[in-house]
Amino acid sequence: MEAQIKYIDYAKTMRERILQTLAVDRTPFSWFHKSKELGLCVSVNCLSLAIESLESTETKSHELAVAYCFRAFCTQEDDPKSKRVLEDINSAIKIWLNMDFYAESLPKHQIILYFHVLDLLSLKGCKEVDGIYRIIFRLFDVCIANQDWLGQLWKMRRTGHAFCASPMSEPFLDTLLSRYGKDAQSTSFWLQKVSNEDENTIAIFKQFINPSNQIVDLERAGAEASFTSAYYYYDLADRLAGMGHVVEALSYARKAFAIRVKLLTKTFVDKKSFQFFRTRANIMSYDELEFDLKSFCPSPWKILECYFESNLQMGVIQDLNGDRINALRFLTRGKTICEERFPVIGLAFSSALGKVYCKEQNLKSAKSEFRDTLALFKCMEDFPCKKCKLRLAGTIFQNSLLFFYNRKTASPVKVCDVVEEYKVAHSKLNDSEWINSISCNDYNSHLEVNMNCICKTSGCWQCLLRGVVKSTSVIDFVHLKWESVRRRLSLQLFSGLGKFLENNTELTDGISEDMSLLNCILQSMSLLVSGNAFSPAISTDLFLDTMGQDITGFDLSVELAELLYNIFWWCLQARSDRTSRTIFSDLAENDLAKNLPRLLSWLVLAFVTSREVPVLFQKVAKLLAMICSLNYATLDHDKHSPFLSCRDLGYFTPEWASYFHQASLGSDMPSSTKRNLAPQKVADLGSFVKSFFERLPSTPVICLSVIGGSYGNLLQQLVSTDSSLQAWILITRLRSNRKPINLLLPIPEMIEGGKRDWEKNHENVESWLCPWGSEGSTEIEDIIPEYRIIMEGVHLLEQHADVRPLDNRLKTFIGRLEDLWFGYAKYLLLGEWSSSKALNSVYDRLRKKFKGKKKLFNQYGKAFSFDVISLIGSSKAALNEKRFLSLLHTHGIVQLTHHEVECIKKELQILESIKTVEREPIIFVLEPQVQMLPMEHLPIMRNQEAYRMPSLWSIFEIMKKQPNNQIPSIAPKESFALLNPDKSLPLAEKMLLQQLIEKGVMVRTHEDIPSHEEFVELLKAKNLYIYVGHNTGKNYFPLHLLRELRGCAAAFLMGCANGSARLKGCYAPYCVPLYYLHAGSPVVICTLWEILSGESASFTNRLIELLFQESSKEPGSTCTIGALLQRARSGSTFKYVDAPQICYGVPTGII
Repeated sequence: MEAQIKYIDYAKTMRERILQTLAVDRTPFSWFHKSKELGLCVSVNCLSLAIESLESTETKSHELAVAYCFRAFCTQEDDPKSKRVLEDINSAIKIWLNMDFYAESLPKHQIILYFHVLDLLSLKGCKEVDGIYRIIFRLFDVCIANQDWLGQLWKMRRTGHAFCASPMSEPFLDTLLSRYGKDAQSTSFWLQKVSNEDENTIAIFKQFINPSNQIVDLERAGAEASFTSAYYYYDLADRLAGMGHVVEALSYARKAFAIRVKLLTKTFVDKKSFQFFRTRANIMSYDELEFDLKSFCPSPWKILECYFESNLQMGVIQDLNGDRINALRFLTRGKTICEERFPVIGLAFSSALGKVYCKEQNLKSAKSEFRDTLALFKCMEDFPCKKCKLRLAGTIFQNSLLFFYNRKTASPVKVCDVVEEYKVAHSKLNDSEWINSISCNDYNSHLEVNMNCICKTSGCWQCLLRGVVKSTSVIDFVHLKWESVRRRLSLQLFSGLGKFLENNTELTDGISEDMSLLNCILQSMSLLVSGNAFSPAISTDLFLDTMGQDITGFDLSVELAELLYNIFWWCLQARSDRTSRTIFSDLAENDLAKNLPRLLSWLVLAFVTSREVPVLFQKVAKLLAMICSLNYATLDHDKHSPFLSCRDLGYFTPEWASYFHQASLGSDMPSSTKRNLAPQKVADLGSFVKSFFERLPSTPVICLSVIGGSYGNLLQQLVSTDSSLQAWILITRLRSNRKPINLLLPIPEMIEGGKRDWEKNHENVESWLCPWGSEGSTEIEDIIPEYRIIMEGVHLLEQHADVRPLDNRLKTFIGRLEDLWFGYAKYLLLGEWSSSKALNSVYDRLRKKFKGKKKLFNQYGKAFSFDVISLIGSSKAALNEKRFLSLLHTHGIVQLTHHEVECIKKELQILESIKTVEREPIIFVLEPQVQMLPMEHLPIMRNQEAYRMPSLWSIFEIMKKQPNNQIPSIAPKESFALLNPDKSLPLAEKMLLQQLIEKGVMVRTHEDIPSHEEFVELLKAKNLYIYVGHNTGKNYFPLHLLRELRGCAAAFLMGCANGSARLKGCYAPYCVPLYYLHAGSPVVICTLWEILSGESASFTNRLIELLFQESSKEPGSTCTIGALLQRARSGSTFKYVDAPQICYGVPTGII
């Protein structure tokens, strides 16, 4: 501290001496040059002295304007919140506007300074840009003929301003047209101006006037080429994201961001404070540079602007990609940097950040973000152009409405609040400022209309898109950009309002007609189809016909998919009233059943279109799975079903229901996998599904979903059941060479919560961080409230406490869960019998008994058909269950006679009595809210080896890396362990340290924790990583580093609750094992809930002993990690509370 004080005193003394020295030479010229080499604060003082001296003269000189600019630059770095920055720039602009420019006396290098001023104003979001444009145009007109310099403006993207939707802003276009007339708006004029620039610049302009141009990978050489390449990739990412091609958009966004980070690093010394000491002297020495039109480089302000734009783009696309963590990382970084330095840009980051908070159900942070954003926006008046202000206003008010749409446990919503927010957002998006040559028929008559279009020359949106491409005016392309932005925001506004009206019907009595659900649908249809989006409505015929067309390349594809989903959903819900009939009144007999085939085909179109947008894709897939599962088994005997008219579409089969169900469960997939979920076109979907079933693994995959909430309510309307819960369970069983089995069952009653015996520890209960959120925040919690109470009790367990009451309570809960949820369907959870001599003997005896019965054998007549094999693979108890046999027959499995079934049951009784015969493993793919449940502890599963995976496609990703479809394997001797790194588990360290060392495991403790770099190398080099400590160990190895690996060791994570998936609203759950799986781990052992340290150490000891015992056996052993886990878990003192260990991954052998 003493040293710090002495340093500060020394700095103050030196500053005073410098100022005294400067005072000796009191000429403005001297102060200019001194300010180039001194620190920021001293530079500002020097320039203030120069300004004071120059202002004392009679005329306002060019030097005075330059001094104002220099002081603005220095102040921006020293105190970015200061009002002096804009005041000084305004003063400089006023001086220059009042000066006369003469070719013979004008310094050409002056344009460099003007560009810096323009770039800073663009970044600050100021309306004064029109003044600096006029100055630049005047200067260039005097210095350079034929407007060749316009190509340079385009190259450096100085034709627009920061975060503008269009590359040509209103101030620029107004100045351009006022000086050069209508000729300057033609595409040929601009092509001529950019023709002398590099290929990158030309490619960017051609992409602007014809978005269908082939995408090229630009060569990057030098700072300028890199700068223009980054803009090309940035523009592509923006366009592709709007078309729903999120994976490709993200790849180009990453390219642009990487280039801009490199440029930023070269420019700025300190990326936290964004001070550029090494370039400031160059800016202030612009008059010493040789003028060259071709050598203009981006200023530091422009590089900073590009960096912020890429940060926002990355955040928005990552959000669209379903990557919550990365979206928050980019948006938080941008907001932190900009909120004080560049408030207009900060508003954009803050609004996007609030949207993510809302979607992840972090309502407290969302409310704070929206409140602060609205307050700041209402205080701001300085915006570069009117449309940017309207767009930002529409975005802010629309995003703030999300807070009302997503509230579940917050205080009651006031309808007046929603109405007010909606009206403000709607007015901003329908302001007269938006009316232009594209948005309104009264102004777009000059565009060429396609006579063969389905709209019959009425001018639909597709016609306008084609007409603009053929247009010769850049103004049309600019207006098209803005109209796409407006329509996208408006569609999102109506979609959100529709959800609110649907979920809060009791609050909407007396609400105005323009806010009704019907109006939301009609207005959305108009925005997607109509060429004149300001017209009140469109012909329903036009919408219906347009939706039947190929929409590849449509710039509002995501919004279209959302609307098609909403229309199907709302029409099913409204089938008891006249809403759907009103919307489709022109169809025959005004009957919803007549409309359903078209509606269902639209839903399938939405499924294909949204394949790269996880949040939307999964809810569309869930609705399709629900509808197909409900109907394939009931249509034959339900003659009153509204879905009878959809039979010819062919979707009501177990195959389609199973495919859609597994697609709805693809949580947290790598971007590369998302393209494999569905084809690009509906026409290819049939062959795609066929190929999907051909790729299924030989290990059975069990997909489970609980359907409750609004989906459960919809099912309750479609099917009459005795259950009052309005909750269902959807089960799908998939395996190669077997018919898929899909079953939708009602859950008859809830498992009510019992007494909290630990209420005296109320403070500790409140400190428990529930993985699935606050009470009542999930659909499943309304069905099993008892589970939360049990988990609270587990959290409060103390060492040496009596565990038996809680263990018995958990056992009772799991037993009831199996009975109420699965019933006779529980046998679907079992794997088939593993190959063995005993099983082969069963096959031999049954072949003799069934000889001559061709229906039971394959086409060659020597081996049983797969149908019979699946029956033999079940159990005697299953074959005693008539409903189970009926289920199999419904799914196309051959129906056996009573005698044939009895023969198989006798053989199964013999097989089940042999203790050495085991079942094959299974893999669970669970819906996020089901992942918290101990499915492995169900009574039917007690002797069943089981794994978990986030999706079926993640299984494909692991298995395709294995030669000849073999299971992966690990060598325990190639292991390393991190043991008790925080020194809080001495008992575990004492029990395990010597054991691990004796087994030859590389052990690290608190004394030698590996660095991050060493951790990465160990995970890549070793076969197994063992962690014994608290939670996940992420304090010692950041999980984000796993995202960068392409191969990773298996992991035993022996911490508390590190396998429990933490739900984050509509995003994929946060689950540590998924990081390891994505990095390439074949298997990860973890825990679902907290466990006492002594039991955890004992379990780990048993598991390691079993692991090395199997490793020491003769080659040919088929034991797997899941089987070892099951054996180690069976040794727990209390079979439920002390056994939370589960296994993520695929069956993995031991060598």
